[in-house]
Amino acid sequence: MPTVPGLHTVRTPDSITAIIVGDDTYIATANEGDDVEYGDFEEKLKAKDIFSGSELGMKGASANPEVFDPASPMTSQSKYFNSECGEVEGSPDWCATSMRLSIGSSMVDYSDPTSPLIQSIVGIGGRGISIYKLTDEGLDLVWDSGDEFEREGCAAFPWAHNGIQDEEFADVNGTLYMADEG
Repeated sequence: MPTVPGLHTVRTPDSITAIIVGDDTYIATANEGDDVEYGDFEEKLKAKDIFSGSELGMKGASANPEVFDPASPMTSQSKYFNSECGEVEGSPDWCATSMRLSIGSSMVDYSDPTSPLIQSIVGIGGRGISIYKLTDEGLDLVWDSGDEFEREGCAAFPWAHNGIQDEEFADVNGTLYMADEG
């Protein structure tokens, strides 16, 4: 994936632990890159369902013109994620129309719920580890694996990338299927 100006991702820790080294406390998170659901609300949508040609797919929504300009959708940041990416003149060479984007408050200002404002593009984060140092002001990120786990995992096990291999979806009688029977 190329560097996409204005794209942010959220870390979505699946687990967290505190580590004490001397007088310092660190927080380590294992980031799963998964979204959140609350009843009928899902935090993510496919990019092409949000940015669809010169239209926004979110009812009543508007967007910061740097993010999405309906008059010229292939000149704003959303051009990589637009349903017409690769289909119309001026499209970038690289498109991510199926990428899941957050429609949570990191991306959308819901101050007026009848007129949500898309203020940035926020992807559901990748898998990795983050380490923060606890300070008097809060948490300072001191190290992040970035996309290293994804790259190394794909190189070593390309057949398993984005495959669901946990106890819920594992092959019947396979190793992970039996994992909960300890």
